[in-house]
Amino acid sequence: MTRMRTSLRRVTERDLRQIFEWRRSPQVRKQMISRSVITWRGHKRFWAKRLRSENPSFIVRFDGQDAGLVRLDAVENAHEVGICINPKMHGKGIGSAALAEVVKLARKKNLKKLLARIKLGNAASHRIFEKIGFKPIYMTYELRLKK
Repeated sequence: MTRMRTSLRRVTERDLRQIFEWRRSPQVRKQMISRSVITWRGHKRFWAKRLRSENPSFIVRFDGQDAGLVRLDAVENAHEVGICINPKMHGKGIGSAALAEVVKLARKKNLKKLLARIKLGNAASHRIFEKIGFKPIYMTYELRLKK
């Protein structure tokens, strides 16, 4: 059995359409923390800032194909990890492999702590983060009120 290789490369402007399509897919949207609608204009504006920022973003390469996105966002005394996998490639172990690459990169850069916010119902993400060694530390509760 041939082992598939996973690697990370920096996001460039050429990746923006592909990232937009991944993030707009219903499978990905239902697992995202943000509920706001993603428009092409807003997406381009976000990434114009993001590409100039200190917070790194990477395309996940898996078996020679672009397979997803990983972001590291500096937050107080830590870096928050965000992962978005191409919905056509779910269930292939890409999330686990990508997260392992991110952890290696974080260690190499001497980052102190990684965090992740994951929806309660996102069992696949819970599994991969815990498999790598992340521990749940708290839950956030929400009550939506009518305006």
